[in-house]
Amino acid sequence: MLARVPWSPPKRETKKTAKPKQRQLNDARRRRMIDNVAEIMKAGFEAGAPSRFAFEASCRHGIRSGLCTEGWTWQEADAAAADIVSRALAMIGATRPSWKEGQPEWTQDGALPIERENCLRCRGPLEGHHYKFCSTVCAAAWHTSRRERDTSDEARAQRAASDAAYRDRAPARACERCGTMYRSRKRDQRYCGSACFYATQREMRRQA
Repeated sequence: MLARVPWSPPKRETKKTAKPKQRQLNDARRRRMIDNVAEIMKAGFEAGAPSRFAFEASCRHGIRSGLCTEGWTWQEADAAAADIVSRALAMIGATRPSWKEGQPEWTQDGALPIERENCLRCRGPLEGHHYKFCSTVCAAAWHTSRRERDTSDEARAQRAASDAAYRDRAPARACERCGTMYRSRKRDQRYCGSACFYATQREMRRQA
């Protein structure tokens, strides 16, 4: 008599699938993009941005969107953008801002934390329960101007970073005026920048 053995289905061999390799920038393009972003951040800070981190998010967004239009996945593009921005910040010697640098509207100079005495916008005296603005008019005007300024500055930085991602794929060419090698996403561009373009235009007008 045969012993009863519980039946179990045969094990199927499962093929191990290799994890897809994350897409990355080549070293030359990565270095050029880091240099471009560092220049954007440095120029923004020298133009009056409260800290070197002012355009961090805008540059990251611009690079990410540029790479996504090339067919990169969102995760791959974001990882590459984060790497480029972090290296650019390190290149310009950026350190995380202090409270005064990050939120200047909530601080004022002084050795001790004292109450504000003057309106943040018109510098008039603060009276009664007002602690930042002397009136709703000043408050609304200040917030509107700050929002418009920040939005326009961030938009410019975002466009510059996105353009750098596009431009970096273009072949290098020589400026017809000064001979400087440059890259541009515009196929019909003949000069390295506006200085050479306008200088050529002035010469053409004088010769006409």
